Amino acid sequence: RSLFEAGLFDSAAAEFGRFAARFPRNLFLNDALEHVLLIRENREPGDEALRLYAHAVALRGAGLPDSAASVAETGLARFPTARIRYHWQYLLAEIARERGDHGTAIRYALVIADSTSKSRLAPYALKLAGDESIAMGEDPAKALRLYQALLERYPASPLAPPVRAQVLELRKKLQL
Repeated sequence: RSLFEAGLFDSAAAEFGRFAARFPRNLFLNDALEHVLLIRENREPGDEALRLYAHAVALRGAGLPDSAASVAETGLARFPTARIRYHWQYLLAEIARERGDHGTAIRYALVIADSTSKSRLAPYALKLAGDESIAMGEDPAKALRLYQALLERYPASPLAPPVRAQVLELRKKLQL
């Protein structure tokens, strides 16, 4: 992870790949594979946008979420069409959630979840938006719509089984 945060993306991808091959049953396997895909899918000439994202992740990991959010917002402003933009928005949604700013978290999540985004983060964004609307105390029907959208658009997502359980629970609540 330190190679990624330092902006050494080729070395980081190779190291994450070796880790995944050597430890296929490790709890950190998904994290390693996610980083390999992140690097592979978001490389652009100069890698400046990806470097900004890596810096934001490093700041958040160091316990500086406000600085991480500032870097992510700067990245979005400087590179609004960069491939990494959905990752910046998801990072901002997570930071807003941690602050208790549910409305902002939902706003960023819904940008990612837009059906035209084609982002791998879309199912996670739909779940985050649904969870945050429940945390806000909004009408459970709104969360239900978001969860159902996740199940309809991404039925094979690893999030589908727990979301199905949430949908059943919400339906029971709404019938009472």
